[in-house]
Amino acid sequence: LVCGRKSRVALLSTLFFFGAMLGLPVGGWWSDKRGRKEAFIVGTVILQVPAAMSVWLPSYEIYAAARFLFGFGQAVMDMTAFVLVTEVLGEQMASVPVWWMNSMFAIGQIAMSPLAMVMTHWRELNLAIAVLLATLLAVMCSLSESPKWLASQGRTSEAHKVLCRIAKVNKRPKPPPIAEPDLQITQKQQTAGVGVLCDRRLTVRFVVSCITWFCVSAAFYGLGLSAGSIPLSLYASNLLNGVVQVAGYVTGGYLIQRHWCGRKGAVVGGFLVGGACLLLSAFVRQKVVLLMFYYAGSFGVSTSFGVVFLYTAELFPTNVRGLALGINSLFARVGAMLSPYVAVAGSINHTLPPLIFGVMCLVAGGLQVLLPETRGVKLPDTVDDIGRVPAEDNS
Repeated sequence: LVCGRKSRVALLSTLFFFGAMLGLPVGGWWSDKRGRKEAFIVGTVILQVPAAMSVWLPSYEIYAAARFLFGFGQAVMDMTAFVLVTEVLGEQMASVPVWWMNSMFAIGQIAMSPLAMVMTHWRELNLAIAVLLATLLAVMCSLSESPKWLASQGRTSEAHKVLCRIAKVNKRPKPPPIAEPDLQITQKQQTAGVGVLCDRRLTVRFVVSCITWFCVSAAFYGLGLSAGSIPLSLYASNLLNGVVQVAGYVTGGYLIQRHWCGRKGAVVGGFLVGGACLLLSAFVRQKVVLLMFYYAGSFGVSTSFGVVFLYTAELFPTNVRGLALGINSLFARVGAMLSPYVAVAGSINHTLPPLIFGVMCLVAGGLQVLLPETRGVKLPDTVDDIGRVPAEDNS
């Protein structure tokens, strides 16, 4: 479809991320207003359409439109799934979405290398991906709504039923009924919108997190797209990058639970290690040393990338958490949209991608000093809870 024109290949990635950029705020708004479960189902259904269509699409233009729709559906589904898991698991299992969910993403990336070696035609590879994605439809049958979201909407009896179902599956005693919330507080939670993010208690968090997501997304996806410019085969580079990502996610999952590190320390450490190693890799000519710095930088970026989802989710109250993550992810997709062109610039000057991405990491890491630590702090339901929610004993 592209006949060797590199600019058209880069445009496909940009259209995918552009679709994701539009899907994220829509998914965030939908999940806050209509529920996490409904938003997840909508995103999953939207995702299936272009996945199936891409197998037989006859022209580049139609395929490009399918890539846009694919990005839109994936963004809605992924962001909602992460919010749902974060709210259901709670503080004591907060590391699970950091290392487990993100590691599954990386393992999927690793699987692409042997699949692409066996299925050399891109239509065959798309067919395999479409079949794998169809398994998501089975997940919807057993999905429950977030009890935290239900309670924030005043639907306490429904929230209690979900908690009882979870307790039954885990063979635990049923939890006590949830107290009915104050009607005025419930109405305030339900009507909260984007204006709440401009509250002085959230402004710094919101601005810094938007910049952070832009930088970490540009660096993360840019490093993946730059795999072809390092001295390894494309298959080996993609596979090794996935392995390094898993290591970064597992490390992040460990660090966030340590009292001497926490969420903030893991994000800052990942950015500083990633940024420093990427800058050093730009000036190295020896192959082995270059690969060491490159993948050490990828490890640091992956650590920050995995933790920043959880960290941001814990910085914002329940009634705008989905919206905040949606807007932050929008900034992430802007960074991701630019990353293919930075990666292409590597074919002209191989030092440009690591220099640009390295500086982004260092800037984002420095900005984290303006944010609070969220380890051991109960998730706030409204902006009024910020600063006065009791800490949980997780030492």
